[in-house]
Amino acid sequence: MEIQGQKANLYWGQMPFTTNPMYFGVIVLILAVTGIFYNFRKNPFVQAMTVISVVFLFMSFGRNFSLIYDLFFNYFPYFSSFRAPVMIHHFMNIAIVILSGFGLKSVIEIVKGKTDSDKLKKLCYVFFGIAGLMFLISIVGFEGSYTDSVSTSSLAEKLKQQGATAQQISQYIKQQIIPNAYANSISDLRLHAFFIALVAGLMFMYATNKVSVKIFLAGTILIAVIDLWNVNFKTLHWDNPGETKNAFAETDFTNWLLKTNPDTYTYRVAEFNGGRLTTDNTMAYYRLHSFNGYHGAKIRIYQDAVDVAEGENPLLLTLGGVKYIISDKPLQDTSFVQVFKGTKFIYENKNFIPKAFFADGYKVEKDITILNNIREMNFDPRKVAFLEKDINQKIDKPDSTASVKLVKGDIHSLEYEVNATGNNLLVFSEIYLPFGWKAYIDGKESEIHKTDYILRSLVVPQGKHKVEFRYEPAVYYTGKSVSIGANVLLGIILLAGVFGYATNKKKSDSTGNVKKDENI
Repeated sequence: MEIQGQKANLYWGQMPFTTNPMYFGVIVLILAVTGIFYNFRKNPFVQAMTVISVVFLFMSFGRNFSLIYDLFFNYFPYFSSFRAPVMIHHFMNIAIVILSGFGLKSVIEIVKGKTDSDKLKKLCYVFFGIAGLMFLISIVGFEGSYTDSVSTSSLAEKLKQQGATAQQISQYIKQQIIPNAYANSISDLRLHAFFIALVAGLMFMYATNKVSVKIFLAGTILIAVIDLWNVNFKTLHWDNPGETKNAFAETDFTNWLLKTNPDTYTYRVAEFNGGRLTTDNTMAYYRLHSFNGYHGAKIRIYQDAVDVAEGENPLLLTLGGVKYIISDKPLQDTSFVQVFKGTKFIYENKNFIPKAFFADGYKVEKDITILNNIREMNFDPRKVAFLEKDINQKIDKPDSTASVKLVKGDIHSLEYEVNATGNNLLVFSEIYLPFGWKAYIDGKESEIHKTDYILRSLVVPQGKHKVEFRYEPAVYYTGKSVSIGANVLLGIILLAGVFGYATNKKKSDSTGNVKKDENI
């Protein structure tokens, strides 16, 4: 956030890269409590939503309260695939909102039915007490315990690992973090106490027939929206248009790459920072294809290759179709030769292989053996391709007239013109995905082989052919068909309902007129 015109990060928890607050509103919370209070014993659905809220709350604590989390992580299938424990809050939030709807409905029914009004008034007193206690705590304060929490937090440990001294950590935390973060906590505590008191007051006035149901509902909704808006607009982040502009400004090295090799589908780049492969997606903005990048759920075989062979491995980068290395400092590896020097260095891969190439033959090896061969850099991909299962086909060594050319490159489709001089093995520097991607030779589907652990290959018969890769995941088209069918069905039901309503109304009017005539 901005403090005295300067950028300041006040977060001191365990997830410094997370900017999304899991907040559903204090008004929604007290309404949910009301819904549980009045409906838990008699409504199984409310019981289910309450259990979900409580269990998922404790589950979201992860290692901070691992009793429930460990049970699910170790014994429930697929649970370990969650990106982070806090994601379970999304389910909890839905349950809380539903419970708040029950609470609002119960208040209205009690007042309209004139039942349990005294009980509702007592609940209002409880909410007044909670609001008063919150306000009292904000007056008395808890700065000492807050300071202790921040001083022993993961932020302090992170700063220590980065080389900061105890004095620097203490000065940073006590002079910048604590005063402003604590002030935020106190102001929010008072504001939420005020919101709770307002809604409790509206509820009490409605229960005593001092305000109408419309005023009660409108006031409650308005306060709930203000509560959410307050957090939405107060999310602690730094908005500086200059930073965004600078992040995506033209650079000398990207301009050089696009001018030198504008056909970006024919090669990839890799970014090094401090001599290590980075995880950055910035190059996509310049239409450059990166070997590296960031995604929350990486493809397993890619991650295996980077972990075992190491991301800076020249052979792995060659297999990945990397022609240029973008580095923030000079590289010592003789596999790369410097071709540009500006704000960053650009190195060309001396062993670059086009993203589609012929292999003389193949060997069958175990997956870990293939990865170790890549790590040791002890084979030439053009001479031998490693497969994990035998394709039981004779592979001919291509001669000098064999060729492959990319004629169309798209996100979901690739098209090549291929001239094979025999039964050739054509390797593509594209990630192997057994689901979704399909290959066609002259329109006829062909089997894709997992090659060199991360790549794909096809056996192309002698002659000139059109080779295509198309991304056609069956699950997508099945889901699309189901969605279209369901929408058509709903449309038919809606039309039938409108037609039925109109017909019944016409009959009702006709019957009513007859009876009126008879009465006359």
